[in-house]
Amino acid sequence: MLESRGEELAVGIDRAAAFLQSASRSAGGISRIFTTGGGAASRGSQSASDRLRIPVQLANPIEKLQVADGGLRPAPVDEVAPLLMLPIGLALRSAA
Repeated sequence: MLESRGEELAVGIDRAAAFLQSASRSAGGISRIFTTGGGAASRGSQSASDRLRIPVQLANPIEKLQVADGGLRPAPVDEVAPLLMLPIGLALRSAA
């Protein structure tokens, strides 16, 4: 089931990329896809990568942020990072 969802994701990305390239002269090709959220680490991501022939990478919004020791307890940082994309983006927006 996850692989079929990855296939659906890849088809959607492929169609969106084709539309963007036809709508804009300056649009380049997609060189990498970042996934985020609860299903980001699933095997569906690998299916999308295989179909599109580009890397699919798990997004880590806290990669360049300093997190205080114990700030994300009890969950390991690597496990919760993909779930934090929206809240961190909103926090950065209001901080700027």
